Amino acid sequence: MSPEHEQLYRHTLHELVAAGVEFCVIGSLAVRWQCSTLARWPAHDCDLLLPFEVPVLEAAVRHLQAVGWEIKLWQEPVALPLTQAQLQGKYYLRARRQEAILDLCYENEFRPWAEFAAGRHWHQGLPLATLEHLLDQCARRNRPADQEMLRQYRASLPLGPG
Repeated sequence: MSPEHEQLYRHTLHELVAAGVEFCVIGSLAVRWQCSTLARWPAHDCDLLLPFEVPVLEAAVRHLQAVGWEIKLWQEPVALPLTQAQLQGKYYLRARRQEAILDLCYENEFRPWAEFAAGRHWHQGLPLATLEHLLDQCARRNRPADQEMLRQYRASLPLGPG
């Protein structure tokens, strides 16, 4: 990820916070931002988790479109208003601006929004999922990149006594 994209993500996320949109940052970028040993882990996009509530998703889409992000749902442009039926089973909306990708996930197969929301914490003015939740999601998803991230994380931990 280029420094320009990371700066764009941070700026956009701060705008969403200021607009009152409820979310938490998940994915490899959230891991990088709170785990110094994985600070160089590649992040190709920015993943957010939002509650699956149409008004929340509409507020996010409205704000992102207003500041130049193009929003799609399964490669189709998104127009407001959104409906529950339109979104159900599709898992996320994808926002693009220049070459930056912001995924607005609203369905998570590993952990419900309420658990992420209860555990999220603020880091540099942004709501992040806990490292515990993020690493647990990697373990459950168990893709090769997830396995490597977990391996590097575990290798960075200090050895216990004895």
